[in-house]
Amino acid sequence: KRIPWYFAGVLLVSLSFMPLFVVIKSTYEI
Repeated sequence: KRIPWYFAGVLLVSLSFMPLFVVIKSTYEI
């Protein structure tokens, strides 16, 4: 079985945006 390219893309994007989300959340203190 081969891993779909979109699944790898979504996983990569979510991993790359996770620190950014933490920074934004800590900046606005939600």
